[in-house]
Amino acid sequence: MATPKKLPSGNWRIRVFSHIDVNGKKVYKSFTAPDKKKVMKLAHEFQDNKEEYPDKELTIAKAIADYIDSKEGVLSPSTIREYRRLQNKAYSSIETIYVSRVTSKDLQYFVSDLSRDHSPKSVRNIYSLLLSAIQMHTDKRYKVTLPQKEVINYSTPDDKEVRILLDNASDKLKLCIYLSAIGTLRRGEISALKYSDVLYDINAIYVHADMIKDKNNTWIYKPVPKNSSSVRKITLPKEIISLIGKGEQDDYIVSYNPDYITHKFCKLRNKLGLKCRFHDLRHYAATIRMYMGIPLKEIQAVGGWSSSATLQKVYVNQLKSKSVEYTKKANEYFEDNLLSNQKKNIKYF
Repeated sequence: MATPKKLPSGNWRIRVFSHIDVNGKKVYKSFTAPDKKKVMKLAHEFQDNKEEYPDKELTIAKAIADYIDSKEGVLSPSTIREYRRLQNKAYSSIETIYVSRVTSKDLQYFVSDLSRDHSPKSVRNIYSLLLSAIQMHTDKRYKVTLPQKEVINYSTPDDKEVRILLDNASDKLKLCIYLSAIGTLRRGEISALKYSDVLYDINAIYVHADMIKDKNNTWIYKPVPKNSSSVRKITLPKEIISLIGKGEQDDYIVSYNPDYITHKFCKLRNKLGLKCRFHDLRHYAATIRMYMGIPLKEIQAVGGWSSSATLQKVYVNQLKSKSVEYTKKANEYFEDNLLSNQKKNIKYF
């Protein structure tokens, strides 16, 4: 601590370090008192209280950086990588505000400005990180209106479209399509699949790993997949196990990273004039099982969905061919039983 100085007025003054501002400059707090002991007491009280409230002059930029650093050991590398990307691009208009002084009005203007050129999902993701960083340093609550969630129109392919894809795909891409459309696997799970994961004696595969990007944007093998429910054993038709073939235990079956799977699939899809994404094959796998009358819990287990609520989002947009089939079936029933003068005995139930 600095030494008190006696002023010409007879009072004593002392300057105590407070914090470093947004420009990296040291900021000091000055105290003045009639005698040396009193001014020293004021200085010591300030320092003691400052230790209790170290984040008093913390900026939003520093709060976000601290939050990401604190989560690096517990969140997935891909999540941390996305946080770093947002940290560098999304908060320039608000990053110099002190956490202790940020208001609901500040946050609402930030969200409103952001919504002009970002999708509702992006806005929610950006705001979620911001709010988490702020609330790690304060118990204050904020009232902010976020943009409404988008209604996603999935292009779930039907049997005919999946067949067209399979008929025109290379052997390796065909295997990827089978593993997703029948086996329910995600891109990263397909990329991480090794020959040691194939249970040849029971025609099954053991899904327990993922291929993800680390904070340096490099694809890495992650032994634990997206969530604990993703660890599962999937029985497949013998034809798919035959297509997998055999290889060295530690070799990857497909040897494509997730992005390359998407690239190859999109190239084929566009050539065939289709609209579905690779991930929509997984929706197809779940939807077909639903139409077959398989219980939701069983579908959830096979696909590794964390909850039935997540799984049910798939069914908002049903398969076109099945929708037409069931609509026709319903209309025929009503036509014959309510609209026709001559009722027929139709056994639908």
